[in-house]
Amino acid sequence: MSIMKIRSIDSRRSNQDRIGGNRNEKDPGTCGMVASTTSGGRRLPPVSYFWMAEFSIPPGTVSGMPVMIPSEELLRKNAEELAQALKGFPAPCRLVLAESCTGGLVSMTLTEIPGISEFFCGSAVTYRNETKACWLGVSRAQLADPMIGPVSRETADQMCRGVLQQTPEATLAAAVTGHLGPDAPPKLDGVIYIGVAFRDDLQVRVERHLLSAQPRPGIPLRHDRRTQAAQLVLQSLLHRLKESSGA
Repeated sequence: MSIMKIRSIDSRRSNQDRIGGNRNEKDPGTCGMVASTTSGGRRLPPVSYFWMAEFSIPPGTVSGMPVMIPSEELLRKNAEELAQALKGFPAPCRLVLAESCTGGLVSMTLTEIPGISEFFCGSAVTYRNETKACWLGVSRAQLADPMIGPVSRETADQMCRGVLQQTPEATLAAAVTGHLGPDAPPKLDGVIYIGVAFRDDLQVRVERHLLSAQPRPGIPLRHDRRTQAAQLVLQSLLHRLKESSGA
């Protein structure tokens, strides 16, 4: 089990948060998913506010409910719930993804579901920085900036906007970027950002998550963190769909 703490944070770039960008990273291209979220219905800059969820061991509870490190079975269940939410959305809804640290795991899980092609356009697996820039239009200057870098709310925002622009039939997008470790800079180890946006919405909601530092017994840390990250992407999408449909 893991303890999850959630708190709202003003993301207007504190020095400590900026330093958490991408400094001293040996391979800045191997960064993955993470997002931040704008608050409420207020029209704020896309990356003004975010929610941070922190996962840690030993076992704990959130609001009396246990929080489990996800298994592949739970990941599949989340994907099925998302497929049903896409199908039942009041307006036609098609999803596209931009995946970095998850390496296509979210897409792979969704495509296990029969008939998902009606609602799922595909996924751009943009693992390296140059691929993020070429495929999605993420700023090279931003990616190279040690105060921002690929593992940041700004990059998740641009990835989300870029994949929507490259996929005209998509109406909903999610992007994920992060550092799964090992050998990550301390301020980035296990950090991911997930961005979610509707095409007709001016805002990209980006969430910052800190993944568990301890994997399930017998499972490599990177594998377990990738599964956690993929589950968080699916849950973020499901939450946004329910919120938008009034469910």
